[in-house]
Amino acid sequence: MRNNKTNTLDLSIFGQRVKECLISQGLTQKQLAATLGVTARYVGKIENKGQHPSLQVFYKLATMFALSVDDLFYSK
Repeated sequence: MRNNKTNTLDLSIFGQRVKECLISQGLTQKQLAATLGVTARYVGKIENKGQHPSLQVFYKLATMFALSVDDLFYSK
């Protein structure tokens, strides 16, 4: 299967939601990373570059911040 850029999932909205949740809860990237068991750099890439998180990290973020999948992918 070829990697076609037009078919890739844009997770920039997801990253924005993560950033908003961090700010609203007064958490740092480093604190969130420790909770998730990842590096702060990984969290930063999710927030700022739309990096695709693993399914496990995605699930932890959604449950930690009590967000539905719609909240994570669609702008308000």
